[in-house]
Amino acid sequence: MTKKVNKDRFVKYYFHKMPKISGIAWQTLNALITHVSYETNFVRGVTGKELYEEAGICDNAFQKALKELEAKSVIKREKIGRSKIYHINPNLILFGTNYEGDQFSVE
Repeated sequence: MTKKVNKDRFVKYYFHKMPKISGIAWQTLNALITHVSYETNFVRGVTGKELYEEAGICDNAFQKALKELEAKSVIKREKIGRSKIYHINPNLILFGTNYEGDQFSVE
């Protein structure tokens, strides 16, 4: 699955605030981030299978990584019907848009 890159958008990680997480949790987090809505900070409309295949890990490792990320307050999972929505903690990861050279607008 290829995704169009929008060069006007950026992701900023606050590493000094980020809890220590495993390598598989980082892979899972990065897979989630590629599907985040910049306006809402949510990940929705993508299946778990798509996410764990993108992360390059098996389903069991993916589920463990999600539990680790949730336990360390990096993400929050919400179930609505049969769908899951993942909320990314905005205090750890910021999504924004770059306008007019050096001027930044945070969403």
